[in-house]
Amino acid sequence: MNKGFVLSMEAVLSLILFSLLFVSITPSPQISFKELIALEQANDLLKVWSSNFEVNELKSDIEFMFNKNVTLKLDEIVIVESNLKNESISTSAKILDKNLKERNVELIIYFN
Repeated sequence: MNKGFVLSMEAVLSLILFSLLFVSITPSPQISFKELIALEQANDLLKVWSSNFEVNELKSDIEFMFNKNVTLKLDEIVIVESNLKNESISTSAKILDKNLKERNVELIIYFN
């Protein structure tokens, strides 16, 4: 009697396909939280602006938070524009001003 380890043709093919699949999987890129942090900061600004809406305050807050790495649009009109055009993330909100007029505020944040 032969004491050996015998695999069927299907088992051999399955092992080969599994190994090829395992080898072909590319490693995931390095995880960066820059996008998440930028989005959280932008959303925090939108929350603050929703309680006290003034255009001059918008500009000063943006310069303080993002060092001119952001584009601000107010009702589709560009108020502050960045020279950077790297990776970006955007967020927007509808805010009521003092006259209860609905204003659309959009922030596009650029980062490396």
